[in-house]
Amino acid sequence: MDRYIREISLSPASWIILLELYSADAASKRLSVSSLGYASGVSIATAVRLTQSLEARAIVERQRDPHDARRTNVALSARGRASLRCIFDDCVANRAAAPALKN
Repeated sequence: MDRYIREISLSPASWIILLELYSADAASKRLSVSSLGYASGVSIATAVRLTQSLEARAIVERQRDPHDARRTNVALSARGRASLRCIFDDCVANRAAAPALKN
């Protein structure tokens, strides 16, 4: 995974945010920026900055929560979903091609 993180210039916290969003996407949920900050171990201010950066790269979409104007929800964009799927598919293919480890 380190190779992918380096290739797409992500910080470890951004990667954790994307993994959280991928999991939420499977459940058709949007997560708040504060939830993403908590999950990735960064402050809310840093989570805001990271999600804004991911949004600028069209990897995520941010929206105001319709029930709470103070809250911003985040979800993977179609591009972000497709990118993560490609990364995971490539990891599975590489793992299947790797020789088995011996004890």
